[in-house]
Amino acid sequence: MNKVRETREQWDDVPAKVVGRRKPGPINLERGAAFLRWGQDVNLRLRGRPKGVFRYRSFEESDA
Repeated sequence: MNKVRETREQWDDVPAKVVGRRKPGPINLERGAAFLRWGQDVNLRLRGRPKGVFRYRSFEESDA
């Protein structure tokens, strides 16, 4: 079996292909505003909860 070692210099002169064109989607400010409101609501609900990893000796201790 003949193995050919490819180098980066081999591929520097090969032009890249463009397979497709990406069309930008429509800008929907109402949908974006609703997403931002949802994020604020989630933040308000989670505020005040402790963050991190906690280890408890028993389920009763974690429920307390």
